[in-house]
Amino acid sequence: MGAELEVVQIHLAVDHLTAALEAVYQDKAAAVEMTDFFGRDEMLAHLSFACAEMLTARTAGSAKRIAAFAQLLAIHIAEKYTNVASQRPDYRGGLPIARLRKIEDYRRYLKQALEQSLLNSENLSALEMTAGP
Repeated sequence: MGAELEVVQIHLAVDHLTAALEAVYQDKAAAVEMTDFFGRDEMLAHLSFACAEMLTARTAGSAKRIAAFAQLLAIHIAEKYTNVASQRPDYRGGLPIARLRKIEDYRRYLKQALEQSLLNSENLSALEMTAGP
């Protein structure tokens, strides 16, 4: 022990974040989207240090301050890193992008296999011509 922590990962339960979104956005909570962030957030840094202190002190997960900490963290994230979507995307059907990528990968695989098969059959034809009847 005694070493400084370089990275603190904090896992926030979905129900905490959902409750925070409902507290911040009320009836528009379902239309919220996360915003991109790059940089330093001083409050989040201090919350991370507080979390590290509770870890060092081996605070029980059932402690009331852990629940309060999770609620504070969730509300901070909801207020600072979310906003109501300006408009809902216009879905017109079709496959999800991940499924489309799998299909494209499979199509490329089949194309390569077919090209390889044709190459092999050309080599076989050339070999048959060389060997003669």
